Amino acid sequence: MKVCPSCKVRYSGDNQFCSRCGTSLVEEPREKQETNNYWKNQDLLLKLGLLTIIIVLICVGVFFFLNKRQGKSISQNKTPIKVLDQSYVDTLVDSYLDKDALANRKRSGAIGIGDRIYLLVVTEMRGVNRSRLYEIRNNLAIDYKIKGDLPVFVGEDDKLSIQDIKGDGIPEFLYYSSLRSNHNRSFTWTIINIAKREIAEGDYTISDEIYGNNHISLNSVADNNEIYKNYILSQMDSKKKEISTEESDNTVKDATHKLLVDYWIKNNGMDCSKLMSPCKIQLLWMHFANDSDTLHWQKNAEVENDKYKIIAMSKDGVYLIDKQIQQMALIYLPEDSLGQIKKIKMAGDKIILFKDSKKEPDFLVVFDLKEALLKKVKNIEKNEE
Repeated sequence: MKVCPSCKVRYSGDNQFCSRCGTSLVEEPREKQETNNYWKNQDLLLKLGLLTIIIVLICVGVFFFLNKRQGKSISQNKTPIKVLDQSYVDTLVDSYLDKDALANRKRSGAIGIGDRIYLLVVTEMRGVNRSRLYEIRNNLAIDYKIKGDLPVFVGEDDKLSIQDIKGDGIPEFLYYSSLRSNHNRSFTWTIINIAKREIAEGDYTISDEIYGNNHISLNSVADNNEIYKNYILSQMDSKKKEISTEESDNTVKDATHKLLVDYWIKNNGMDCSKLMSPCKIQLLWMHFANDSDTLHWQKNAEVENDKYKIIAMSKDGVYLIDKQIQQMALIYLPEDSLGQIKKIKMAGDKIILFKDSKKEPDFLVVFDLKEALLKKVKNIEKNEE
């Protein structure tokens, strides 16, 4: 090994002069060459050692991370989850509910997850007495906060069940309720997700109004969760088929009535129902075997003479029956059930209909048999003149 006495640069070949400064190279002592080679080797070993330590630390970190994740998964899978039997649920209700809530308790169920119990109690909506969801741990019942309104008891048809809809091993509370009002029938399905503290809900409403439509609604939780959405929609479809089956026995009886109502809606419509001005009615006369079969639900009023019978149906229209030719026609269909006719009088060729409406208590509806003209009047005596 040669070295430049000026630059101290080493050369291992046959060079005689330094390539930097041109100074003649001299032989480096052998002892110094061995010392330099030693430190070069030590430096290489140090770098290899550091690299080895880094690789080992990375491998250990990955190993512990994977084991921790797997251990967490195993611990979750081993967490005991069960639906508690009703007798034990009743004991919990008696232990943790106050007297007012206990008196209004209608449905209850509980899920045990590890050392915690989630107790749902559905009550009637009376004042501040509302349904409750508790988390019971260490013999303490704590209100379990959840986003959304808990279901309330509305009728004897209500049902509470517990199922694992998502298939993740953690069941949900399912509540079904149905309610009939003056204007519609409504069915509600509620899914309570304990883990996510949220409620999915869907409503199916069947309108009893003459011009009403059936309506389906989902809250945002149900709409954004495909599993919940599909479950609720399938329940709605089953309910629709069930109702269709219940009503199938009256299909033949209702056929004439349905045709008459459909014909009115299409040809006379809301304008003639609201009677903002006199309306020339397009009548559809239909044969029938027996008016009791065709109009087989509750009647509000009925009058007749030798030729005609006039029947006002509950939450429906007024039907004119020609007894000589055994035909009937729909002569008035209110815009909603609040405008139904409760009383009928006949005066010559005029049929006087008294509405059950608080909006217009002084107005009467008059149907002229000769002209098939329907109109509202303030004073029937003045109108007859």
